[in-house]
Amino acid sequence: MKIFAILLLFITTTTAFAQADYRTEKVKKLQGAVVVNFDVKFERKLTKEERSQSLFYNEVTVLYNKDRLVMRRIYTNKSRDFDVFTLLDYNERKQYTCKFEDATRYAISKDFGQWQRNAKKIKGKTKTIAGIECQKYTLKVKGQVKEIYTTEELGLTYNHRSTAKGFALETVIFDKKLGYITLTAKSITYTHDVPKEHFSLYGFTIYTKEEYKERSLKAKEIIAEEKFERVGDKIPHLKILTLDDKKIDTRKNTDHVMFFVFFYEKCNPCNYLYKTVNDLQEKYKNQNVEFIGVSLNKDYETEQFVKFKNIKFQVAGEGSYITQPLGIKKYPYILIVDPNRIIRYAKIGGGGSPKQVKQLDAEIDKALSFLNQ
Repeated sequence: MKIFAILLLFITTTTAFAQADYRTEKVKKLQGAVVVNFDVKFERKLTKEERSQSLFYNEVTVLYNKDRLVMRRIYTNKSRDFDVFTLLDYNERKQYTCKFEDATRYAISKDFGQWQRNAKKIKGKTKTIAGIECQKYTLKVKGQVKEIYTTEELGLTYNHRSTAKGFALETVIFDKKLGYITLTAKSITYTHDVPKEHFSLYGFTIYTKEEYKERSLKAKEIIAEEKFERVGDKIPHLKILTLDDKKIDTRKNTDHVMFFVFFYEKCNPCNYLYKTVNDLQEKYKNQNVEFIGVSLNKDYETEQFVKFKNIKFQVAGEGSYITQPLGIKKYPYILIVDPNRIIRYAKIGGGGSPKQVKQLDAEIDKALSFLNQ
């Protein structure tokens, strides 16, 4: 009898949760969208280096309509070579972690019920945030008890994976690199000016967590294989003609390092790399290093793009005749070739983070060490 009662309670609780809509009629009838802007406060004082990381952010924006919610962090490092945001679909009751990197869009999905954390309501304890009275809850975040404040006035459940009722206008999250972070709403705006595309997953490939893990393992195997095949090999004999009619022959490269960067116009991660290469060219202008950009676009398209992006290094257009012998299929791609025509560095990826710039510096210096050997 006792086992039956427990089983009945489990079935009732599970069914009730499955039927939960997380929205009131107020939100279901919402015309337009709501924008909630959050201030970000870090519990510990971050170093200058930590604040320069690609993952550092100082503001969060939550945008929702009657069906979906999108959360974006406003990152301060503009050299990021990827974009990440979270989308909640209240019709499907799914959360999507959406990523855009290497010109590829994908989203990792999981059910709402997979991220419930117990929150304890503290009766009689409230706090006014962004002009709205909020109820206090406590919950454990990475082993420490933290406070969050929610409101049911917005008619939507958004509580950072907890059982607290309502929309969290102040909450605490944990980042393994940046520590505990408090997000506090500073403004709430109703608007009709948000395009539907902001809530769309069009163009994204959807994976479950298990499918994404399998994809990541395969990608790592491919990258490792490409790196193994290229680093230490001689670069093929290539004759390259740049946009300014300069002829480059890799067979005649015996007195300098060649730094190649491969890209195309609509490659989003590539956009963060151009300034990095401009700066490297300026740094090594009096040394035996030649910087060469290779664009997959037509010459006339590349010429316009080079001007628009203020690319200062020499560029060759219509570069498929260069990428095919090298077997390059993902972009941006960087090759560093020493004066003996040996490939010393080969890697997929854009960016321009301090870490990457430091690594490229070291690789150029290492390639220069083979001069006159």
